[in-house]
Amino acid sequence: MVIWYTAHRLWMNTVVLTLYSELDPPVRETVKQITAQIWTIGTSILCYAFEDTEHHPANLLASWKDGSTIFHLVRRNASSPPVPAPGLGDASIGRVYDAGCASGVWFIGNEAVVKVKSWTPGLQSEASTIKFVRENAPSVPLPEVIWYWEDEAANRSFLVMRRVKGRILAEAWPDLSDEQHARIAKDVASHVETLATFTRSRYESVDKCGILENWFMKNIPPSTPYWRRDTLGPFSIPELRAYMTLISTATPPQLNDPFVLFHSDLNAVNIIVRDNDECITILDWESVGFFPRCWIATKCRNFRVENERLSEEDQMGWRDALKRALYIRGFVDCEEEFVTWRKALHQ
Repeated sequence: MVIWYTAHRLWMNTVVLTLYSELDPPVRETVKQITAQIWTIGTSILCYAFEDTEHHPANLLASWKDGSTIFHLVRRNASSPPVPAPGLGDASIGRVYDAGCASGVWFIGNEAVVKVKSWTPGLQSEASTIKFVRENAPSVPLPEVIWYWEDEAANRSFLVMRRVKGRILAEAWPDLSDEQHARIAKDVASHVETLATFTRSRYESVDKCGILENWFMKNIPPSTPYWRRDTLGPFSIPELRAYMTLISTATPPQLNDPFVLFHSDLNAVNIIVRDNDECITILDWESVGFFPRCWIATKCRNFRVENERLSEEDQMGWRDALKRALYIRGFVDCEEEFVTWRKALHQ
């Protein structure tokens, strides 16, 4: 049984009512190319491209090299170009992902990617999570962060990273053999095992914030804006157990102490592979936190992503391969108990 179908039916009841509630301006309009050398990123940051390596603009935040070109992130000042009025600048240039209300991704040049997400106070910083993992588990493959900031007035966060040269697993999967599938799953499972060596007796992110994981939460109220990303916690383990008992008529799964660190969105679009059978980067570290150990195999059996190249059969293939690799490492699921609990949520 796959949890996604049960949760998806419940979730869709609220999405229809909130689908058109957007940030203003929408996230898809956040990064705009103004000229061949200038981009606006939100309301406070500019990106310049210079062929002159000696050029050092004022208010410089970060720089990176792209061939013979140097890109600079600069904080706006009184002499900066004005923020483009609606209709000026082109947000479609370089945009490779558009979730409209909640998130967007742009390529700038050949070496940088800008990820913009809707944001509210109290959300765990993805950049901070990446920093924690890099410092404590350096064998786990991570993207390189160039700069991160939050715009509280605009309700969005910005993460500038170096692009990773490789293939998204969701695109590569249909072309790979069963042996290559198994090797990639084994590789990812080894990184999951490394993360799980870090433990806490609380349900929380690495910086002690709540966690972005809808599976543990009650249904989203229809009045909630679609772009708003609600978290759960932080909770002690008894507090989480009490919450799960309160919102469902069924007994929640066993929540054994301690909880372990887990990347809860290891679907095939967040895995970058090279040479077809080596995981070189894991993306999307915003849904990372300390979870019940049994949740790891349970969640890895229930990833779902919309991708034109990845059929339902192939999605199931990745989930099954990863779950088998996790079982070998002693990760046992609580799927039956969790599905029973989830179906009995109070409406």
